[in-house]
Amino acid sequence: MKPIRSRAGFTLVELLIVVGIIALLVAMLLPALQKARERANRVACASNHRQTFMALVMYGQVYHEYPTQTT
Repeated sequence: MKPIRSRAGFTLVELLIVVGIIALLVAMLLPALQKARERANRVACASNHRQTFMALVMYGQVYHEYPTQTT
């Protein structure tokens, strides 16, 4: 009978295939992540505009005038 050899690790070809698959998946995900980041920035900007508007409205309600720009 032949002795059974146990495999201790992966071969170079197997490792290269896994690295290639991971690189392909990352390349497919990057555009989606970029779109999500852009959408998050838009939401944050809209929130900042709303907060600024609300602050001006509340200031006007308290002081019965709106702040003006002075130089």
